[in-house]
Amino acid sequence: MEIKARHPGSVLFFRLGDFYETFDDDAELIAEELNLTLTSKPMGKGVRVPLAGIPVQSLDNYLAKLIERGHRVAICEQLEDPKKTKGLVQRDVVRVVSPGTNLSPTTLEQGTNNYCASLVFLTADKTSLKYDFAGIAATELSTGDFRFCELRSTKDSGNLETRSARELARLGITELLLPNFEFIGEKLQLALKSEKLLPNCNIQSVRNFEPTEAMKYIQRHYELDDLTEFDLVNRPAATVAISILLEYLVASQPALFRNVVNSSARQALPHLSWPKKYDVTETMELDSATERALELFPSSATNEKREATLLGKMDRCNTAFGRRLLTEWIRRPELSLAVIEDRLDRVDIFHSAIAVRKRIRDSLSNIPDIERLLG
Repeated sequence: MEIKARHPGSVLFFRLGDFYETFDDDAELIAEELNLTLTSKPMGKGVRVPLAGIPVQSLDNYLAKLIERGHRVAICEQLEDPKKTKGLVQRDVVRVVSPGTNLSPTTLEQGTNNYCASLVFLTADKTSLKYDFAGIAATELSTGDFRFCELRSTKDSGNLETRSARELARLGITELLLPNFEFIGEKLQLALKSEKLLPNCNIQSVRNFEPTEAMKYIQRHYELDDLTEFDLVNRPAATVAISILLEYLVASQPALFRNVVNSSARQALPHLSWPKKYDVTETMELDSATERALELFPSSATNEKREATLLGKMDRCNTAFGRRLLTEWIRRPELSLAVIEDRLDRVDIFHSAIAVRKRIRDSLSNIPDIERLLG
């Protein structure tokens, strides 16, 4: 009960030998969602507790179904060898699997990113009703990518809610962390719906940070004296967004973090890159309506097949990481003439050198998904 209380909102998979068992409401939920047999166990006079379990070796298959339906699952493992332990075997949650923190190669779609992101709005004046800054932090746990940006309100840029939702859609997020989600305004709700993030994206309500508190949290987390290295000076919304995302990762992936000298601090995921700033204005900003109109990507809403889209026509990639990069380039058209010319020069080289192109393609076809293997 104590372990379950630490993970509200998650289905608890409790390791018992060769099975993961669930209890009470969790058992009833997975029995319905996974079409499992619901049993019960006596827990006192006239009291029976619902039970439902799955074999350990079938975990990934069942996880995929639960994650696809928007559930979060806390995996509680045995931390000691039962054969060498007298009495109760110590157990604890080693990871919480959600749409944005899923690391299983059998359930992740190849060639597609799986970002978990946080979104924060701040005002320069606390009495103002209009946001001045929006911070976005996003991580792709399976590849180790960690990026952030900060949007600022200007007269000609449109409202921050719409621009933020557009950027989250371009990232292709599967999970969004929002401070006090239950209190979000109508503008943000409409923007998220317009970009098809509501109701399709899994949204978690999380606690907020004050900018000063967020700065100290990140410094402690990475064992830094300041945030100059991250280019976070005078970026309060981005700083808060990063701290929210880091705290969520620490809570959801405890087995991947290790304690440092200060017991209140944690060190970063060993494979996760340090947060890198990017500027949304360096590439063309396309909203989801434009992407659909131009038929850039498959759309579940219109049952559009991949082959009928620009991505389907252009995708001749022999690697999963190449396919993810191509998707990123199509989703973020370059504005820099120098970058465009450089890409065209490279295309011309490979278009002319047929034999070289074939040898390189043959070599690439034997390369696995290095980004996720290293991640």
